[in-house]
Formats: sequence, C-alpha cells, structure tokens
Amino acid sequence: MARPREFDEEAVSNAAVLAFWEFGYEATSMRDLSEKTGLTTASLYNAFGDKKAICRRALDHYVRMSFDDRVGRFEHHLPPRDALIVFFDEIVDRSLSDPNVKGCMLVNSALEVAPHDPEFQRVIAGVLV
Repeated sequence: MARPREFDEEAVSNAAVLAFWEFGYEATSMRDLSEKTGLTTASLYNAFGDKKAICRRALDHYVRMSFDDRVGRFEHHLPPRDALIVFFDEIVDRSLSDPNVKGCMLVNSALEVAPHDPEFQRVIAGVLV
C-alpha cells in the first residue's frame, strides 16, 4: 500500500510557480525547486517527475490561479469591452507593482520554453487561442 503524501500539493505547486517565474525554466534547478518547496529532490521526482513535468504542472497551476481566475471574474459579468479593459488594467497594475518585475509566467514560458518544446507550444496555444 502506498504511503499518503505528507505535503500540501497546492503549496508545492505555488512554490514551483514562484521558482520558475523568478528564475525561468533553464535557470531553475532541481535544487532550487527543493529549496522553494521544502521537499527533497527525491520526493519531487517521486511525486511529480522530472523538471519539465514540474514546470508543466506549475504552468497549469499558474494558468488556473491567475489567468482562468481573472477571466472568470469578468466573463459574463461585464460587457465584453469593459471586461477587456478591466482585464488588462489589472494586469498592468499587477505588473507595475511587482518589485521583481517577473512579467507573466505564461508569456515568459511562451518565449523561453515553447520555441524548443512542442508540448509547451500546444499548452500555451491552448490557453491563448
């Protein structure tokens, strides 16, 4: 019988998002992920797979928590033009107030990872189209 996981998957996903968002895919090491999540590298590999799988999971989590949440708050609640204005105003405000100037993790991934990885190309296109 498998042991139940002794960590909060949501917290681990949040920490992985922060690591990839801060450093980018290439510059994020498994050691960085271990430090950010508080899990050993062996636990990360066992629970989530390799760095690419962890990044994919982090990107999916980011899209759910940031993009989908934002769209859901405006869709069907405002006229389309107003929804677009509020959507982009919120993004601009968030970007300008970010002391680390991280930008959008989805756009960052589109620029860094997707040109070299067909799986990420499909994932990002699926969100943006």
